[in-house]
Amino acid sequence: MGVIECCGCHGTQTSFEYSTRINIGAQQYDLCKECGLLFENIRDNHYKSDVSGAIFKLKERINLDTIEDPQLRAFFDIYFNSNGKSKEEVDAEISGINDIQEKVDAHNMAVIKQQEHELSQAKSNMIMTSGHSIEGYRIVEYKGFQSVDVVYKNSLKDSLAKGLEDLGRMLSFKAQVMTGVMDLLENGKEYGFDLFREKVIKCGGNAVIGMDMESTVGSDYVKVQINGTAVVIERL
Repeated sequence: MGVIECCGCHGTQTSFEYSTRINIGAQQYDLCKECGLLFENIRDNHYKSDVSGAIFKLKERINLDTIEDPQLRAFFDIYFNSNGKSKEEVDAEISGINDIQEKVDAHNMAVIKQQEHELSQAKSNMIMTSGHSIEGYRIVEYKGFQSVDVVYKNSLKDSLAKGLEDLGRMLSFKAQVMTGVMDLLENGKEYGFDLFREKVIKCGGNAVIGMDMESTVGSDYVKVQINGTAVVIERL
């Protein structure tokens, strides 16, 4: 049984009970039955009849000071002051909020893409070595030992089970299994190095010294471990 939290009064109810969903830009919010019925009355009748009573009751349930989302707070404030206004006037005010939310969403997406680009560039430029120095660079700061483990469970076991369907092809099957294991190891290494670089970047490093990688093949798993010391380097 699902549970929803009212975006207005912050109460909870089951998802099977009547509720009202409101949309602001790309964001969706749910109102509980009590808040929803009052809101629908205000929304649908503020330009037809006096809805001051419904507004008063909804204000008793919804305290704008407890709503952190600025768009949602502005949304309720518009309807709290909608009594007697035309539908077009209120719709225009709501449209303004939607435009703001769309701009916020677009800005956030642009920031995320920029961060992803910068992270990709940092990963590509990172120097990693098993030694303890990097020619042409000096170490200006040590960021500490970093380690990443990547484990694929049951993949090898599943491959064996599928391949044993035809015992007459055992020799060719063994070759296929070994190829599958090597593919898993390569995938594990690639994924592990990507995670490792990201971990180094997050701790403030731009290079790795003393790097080591170990791989293990068990009866039902493949494990890749990568570790090393994250450092900050600069050109001599």
